Amino acid sequence: MDAQQLWSLVPALVKYIKGYWLWLKRHNTFRQFCSYLPGLMADLDRKSTVPIALATGTAVRTLQEFLAF
Repeated sequence: MDAQQLWSLVPALVKYIKGYWLWLKRHNTFRQFCSYLPGLMADLDRKSTVPIALATGTAVRTLQEFLAF
């Protein structure tokens, strides 16, 4: 999925993500989830923490800590 396709999904993705707010009540945790999910759908060669963090503009260590949660 390229960037244009991802942007077209933003409204539906926001609606989907809001359903997880009850489980991810901390703003920082929720923000990391919002970065991680589109990274999984992006057209990346690898879907590991480092490529996803770099593609979404998130600090690598921050995303690693989120996934350890």
